[in-house]
Amino acid sequence: MHTYKGFTFCVVFCSLLIIFYLFTLQFSKEPVMKNYKKFYDISNATQLQHDISLEEDINLNSGKQPENIHGGKRSTPPNIIFVLADDLGWADIGFHSNRTHTPYLDELARTGVKLGNYYAQPICSPSRACFLTGKYSDRTGIQHYLHPNHKTCLPLYHTTLPEVLKNNGYSTHLIGKWHLGYCREECLPYNRGFDTFFGMLGGSNDLYQHMKLSRYDMWDMGKPAYEFKGQYSAEVYASKAEDLIANYSLHNSGKPFFLFLSFQVPHEPQQVPRKYIEKWESYSYVTRSRQQKLFGQISCMDEMVNKVVFSLQRNALWDNTVLIFSSDNGGPFVNGASNFPFKGQKGNHFDGGTRVVGFVNSPLLPDEVRGTTHRGLMGMADWFPTFVEGIAGGKMGRLDLDGINVWDSIREGQPSPREEYILSVGEECLNQSSRNNTRYWDRTGVEPRTSIRRGPWKLIIQQAHGVPQNAPAEVLLFNVENDIGETQNLAYEYPDVVRDLRQRVREYCHRKVPIVTLQGDSMKKPKKLVAPWGCVLDEDFVRNPIKG
Repeated sequence: MHTYKGFTFCVVFCSLLIIFYLFTLQFSKEPVMKNYKKFYDISNATQLQHDISLEEDINLNSGKQPENIHGGKRSTPPNIIFVLADDLGWADIGFHSNRTHTPYLDELARTGVKLGNYYAQPICSPSRACFLTGKYSDRTGIQHYLHPNHKTCLPLYHTTLPEVLKNNGYSTHLIGKWHLGYCREECLPYNRGFDTFFGMLGGSNDLYQHMKLSRYDMWDMGKPAYEFKGQYSAEVYASKAEDLIANYSLHNSGKPFFLFLSFQVPHEPQQVPRKYIEKWESYSYVTRSRQQKLFGQISCMDEMVNKVVFSLQRNALWDNTVLIFSSDNGGPFVNGASNFPFKGQKGNHFDGGTRVVGFVNSPLLPDEVRGTTHRGLMGMADWFPTFVEGIAGGKMGRLDLDGINVWDSIREGQPSPREEYILSVGEECLNQSSRNNTRYWDRTGVEPRTSIRRGPWKLIIQQAHGVPQNAPAEVLLFNVENDIGETQNLAYEYPDVVRDLRQRVREYCHRKVPIVTLQGDSMKKPKKLVAPWGCVLDEDFVRNPIKG
């Protein structure tokens, strides 16, 4: 009898232990594991594995999705983060090519909406001007990049995107590269709509020493930030973004924020911490030092974007944030960049120079559009109304913009409201005297290209041999939907299309504004800082009484 009772007790006790173990196993937190993403060597198709720790990995699909933007009332409009890469080639991102590894950006693109017909200007300053003004390049006055000693800036008569977002209740912040002029106080970012500015004013600096022309160019508002000398700029910018996010989380007053996070990488100089280069030295298809450095810069940027997203999640801000990633132009061949399958590179109007990497990600996107590619036509100028009216649900006033609000087409997977995008009116808007005036070209440094995309057609008109001479202009017409590499000039087969596109550009000529004067200055003051040295601004270009 005692033996039977003892046996029964043991069975019951063991059963309770098993139940308790299963209960705790189900509800205990699983240990952090490794997530292995597979990549392939493009030279011999050897399968490679690249392990990424999930401890700081972005988690974009967990938890209940918040309401879609404007699908219901929210207490606070979404935060907006615009991440701009510098000189990133179309094929230099993992989700467009297997030649490089960008696991975090790939995951953001995979769970967001990629942009397949998205255009920017072929060089840096004009793209930034289009983004911040919502206007085509020929209406900004910044039709060419600004050198460090150019005594000019983005004309002050422009109303900028951060100014309008501030009027709609946003706090506005720029971290990183400005490159829109800085010779006078009025030109600086914190006088152009940004509440705070940390970063560089010029176009390219030493990425560690932050020097250009023997002058220091790393700023915290109006003061040089010498304490960051020797630190890699991309890491500094990401750290500053993390600080901004954490501070916003602690002191949130119900005000949404707009962050323009503008990296200098992978722009030259090709500098990057050693740890980002080492991972590429063992790959047989990455044989050139410049490619190792390029891929290292891109890997660094990939990790820095992940840090920013992880910070948003850690501070419970990700669920009400829209993140946009973009390049400012195509990649330059000299740095080892690739824009395959497109023709051309940074600096020209073929799609390799102007059709750029881009995607949108947010928990606010409907599930139906996640993982899709938006193939509607859009351009850099469209972000202005898209941010203000589309994402923020705000008002722009009576601004005369070229940009179009494309938010609904991205969010709902609908066709774009845009039918055409004018990259440059150039050649079509010059009279013969200007076309042959060498002083004009010395003054601007810009070749007179015309470039327009309308439907499947892309028209480029340019001088056949560089500096304008008496030779007739070269007319190029491509069907970029059927001929993605722009290999077949159809101008003689479709003269009616050429005529219609040229006429459309000519109709826009009266809206073109003169390019800002690209004249240098001695930069004698201040001697050790890049800005502002007190230039005399051209009143005709900078102080137009009509803002808009």
